[in-house]
Parts: sequence; structure tokens; C-alpha cells
Amino acid sequence: MKKFLLCIAAGYLLVFLLFLGLVKRTGRMPLKDGPALSHGLKNPSTRKIPQPSRKDSEKIPAPKDFKKDPELEKFKNTGPIETFYKSGRLSSEWVLDEKKSGFFKTYFQDGKPWQEFLFQGGLPQGEWKTFAPDGSFFLDETFDAGEREGSVSAHYASGGTLASFVFTRGILSGTPQFWSEDARPAQAPVLSAAGSAGYFKAYDEQGREYVHWQQGASGDTESKLSAHYLTGAVSLEWVWNNQAQEGKAVFLGPQGQRRLEYVFHQGHLTEGRLYSDSGTLLTQLQTSPDGLTAEAKGFYPGGEILWTLQRLTSEKGQRVYALKTFWEDQRTTQARP
Repeated sequence: MKKFLLCIAAGYLLVFLLFLGLVKRTGRMPLKDGPALSHGLKNPSTRKIPQPSRKDSEKIPAPKDFKKDPELEKFKNTGPIETFYKSGRLSSEWVLDEKKSGFFKTYFQDGKPWQEFLFQGGLPQGEWKTFAPDGSFFLDETFDAGEREGSVSAHYASGGTLASFVFTRGILSGTPQFWSEDARPAQAPVLSAAGSAGYFKAYDEQGREYVHWQQGASGDTESKLSAHYLTGAVSLEWVWNNQAQEGKAVFLGPQGQRRLEYVFHQGHLTEGRLYSDSGTLLTQLQTSPDGLTAEAKGFYPGGEILWTLQRLTSEKGQRVYALKTFWEDQRTTQARP
């Protein structure tokens, strides 16, 4: 009997030790209805305990993609690029887009507009305007694909047309026309009969000659024309040799001061000079006799360079232009081909 009780005690002790080992291993009481359950996992010993997440306000944002705005990127290194007088006033500005199309403007010291040039595809295009210091419209030029094309006109301050030149692919074509301020034309006649020779003169009411034209038997003609202000002062003098296609036009101010000079050689505009009312040089143009290369310059009142525009022509006939602008203290800005 005593031996039987010892066997039962040993059995219970064995069961109790097995129970303690199971609890220690799983950490929870075994369920009678089945295996242990924890968050729906059949094997809680291998589950991953979720970590508490940060609040939305505490989340670290992902690095942003700082790409440049394409609408701004296309104007990279194209403008607006500005230059200034020593006084701090704006002297020029230009803007070109990624296709090298845009504008270039210059200003007088008092802020009034001076010049307005348009570009398309890196070439002069459309209407180029030049204003007088008093704000009046003085010179109107038309370009197409980098060449003077169509009318180039000069104007009186009162608004009337002083002169009109017509260009075809950069070469003077036809006969220029000139008018006095009262709209009276100063136009030389043209004889069509072969072998005709003679001369023609015209005078105004005060006896001033404003047309002097002569033609030789060979058909060679020389014209000397002039136009006048309402006061009687000469506004333009024109000399032209038809055979050589050479000539010169001098535009004068009301007080007799030079305002603009054009020199032609074989139909090309080879020299041009624009002056202020005080006689200082404002712009200068020099072109090779064949018209393939050219350089134009604009100047500050003291003679310092404001801008340069160069034109080169490749062997295949392609025109390339380069614009460069300067501050009055001669700081250089960016050149643009």
C-alpha cells in the first residue's frame, strides 16, 4: 500500500513538472479547446511584434526632387540682361529665348527709348526702330533673316517722311525717295531712251536748288538732291552715281548739325553713322564691300561702347550674329551668338 501511494505521488510530480516546463516555454496557459492563439497567428513564438508608428506630424518627409522649372530654364543665360549708366539708370536690356528669338532695347540717359531691335533664330528680323532724344520716331528699318528687306525710312520730328530706301536681300534697289518737311518730293527724273544725255534742275520758291540731275550718253547718271525743313534749312543731301551704284546720304538737323550718314558701295550699305544733337557719335555701322561681314556699335554720350553687333558669313552663306553689351563703366556682359 505504501508502495502504491509513492507511485501515484511520483506520477503527479512528473505531470506537474511537465506543466511548468510548458508554461515556461510558451509564456501562457494551454487552452483546453486547441492550440495557443495570439493575434490570429498559429505559431505565436515566431510572430513579429508590431512597433508603434510615428504620428503623421512626426514623419520624416521624403527628399524632394528639386528639378528646375522648365519655363525658367529655357531663359537660362538669355536674359533679361541689363546694362546701366554710371548714374544707375538702365541703358540697355535684351531677352532671347531658347530659339534665340527676342528683343534688344537701348535707352537715353533720361529713360526715353532709343533703339528697339528684334531677333528671330539669332538673326535680325522684323522692324528695327530708332528714336530721337526728344522722343520722336526717327528711323525705321525692316529685316528678314538677317538682311535688310523692304523699306528703310527716316522721319521728321513733325511726323512726315524724310527719306525712303528700298532694299532687296541687303542691296539697295530702285530709286530712293526724299521729301521736304512740307511733303514736296525731291525726286530726280529717269530717262529711258538709250543714248539720252542732259541735265535737270529744280528750285523752290526761294530759289534754292533741291534737285540736280545729269545723265551722260552712256546712260551713266549722277544725282544731287536735297530736301528742306519748313524754315528753309537743308534736311537731307543725297549724291548718287548710277553706274557705280555708289552714293552718300547726309541727314541734317534743324540747326544744320549732322544726324545720320549713309554710304553705299555697289548697292551695299557699307557705312552708317548716327549722331546726337550735340554732334557726338551714337551708333556706327561698317560693312565689307561684298556685304558678307559687318559690325555695328552703339556708344554712351562719353564715347564708351554700349553694345556691339557682329555679323559673319560662312562659306555656305550662313549668317551668324553675336551681340555684346557693356555698362558705362565698361563692365562686359554676356555675348550671344
